[in-house]
Amino acid sequence: MVKKFRMFFCFDDRYSSDLIEWIEFVKVKGVGELVLDLSGNVRHSDSTDGDDIRWEMNKFRMPNSLFSCLSLSSLDLTRCILEPLHDFKGFKALRSVALYGVTINGVQLGEIIRRSPLLEDLTMSYCESLKPNLQYKGQVCDKPIFNDVSSKNEATLLLTHDELDYELHL
Repeated sequence: MVKKFRMFFCFDDRYSSDLIEWIEFVKVKGVGELVLDLSGNVRHSDSTDGDDIRWEMNKFRMPNSLFSCLSLSSLDLTRCILEPLHDFKGFKALRSVALYGVTINGVQLGEIIRRSPLLEDLTMSYCESLKPNLQYKGQVCDKPIFNDVSSKNEATLLLTHDELDYELHL
C-alpha cells in the first residue's frame, strides 16, 4: 500500500492522459494522501503583475476516478477543475482538503463537504469560481481569495478574507 503520493509540475494538456493514469494508480493502490500541484511554482503568488491570471489558464479536469478513491484521508490539489459526479458517494476517510486555484462551485464544494463525514480541515485560496456565492452583509464579495476557510461538515462555511468574515451557504 502506498501511503502518500505527491506530484509537482507545470501542467500542459499533453499530460492529461498520463495524469488520468496516475489518478487511477492512486485509486488502485489505496493511497491515503494525495498532493497534486500543477502550478509550476505559481502557487501562493500575490503578485499584481498578471501572475494570478495563470491560475485560470490550462487547468487539468480531474477524472471521475478521483471521486471513487475511498482511501483518501488528505487531498491537496492545485490548479485543476473539480466536478464531482451527481452520484458521488463521498470520501468516507477524508479528513483534510486543500484547494489552491481550483475551479469548483459552491454546490460541488457542498457535496464534497456533506459526503465526507470525517472532514476536519478545509483550506482554499484562489478558488474564484465560488465568487457568485459569497456575500458579506448582503454585499457580494468581489475578490474571493481566502486566507482561511473553516468547516465542521456544516452547510454554512465561515470564510476569512482581509480580516472580514464571509458566509458561504451550501
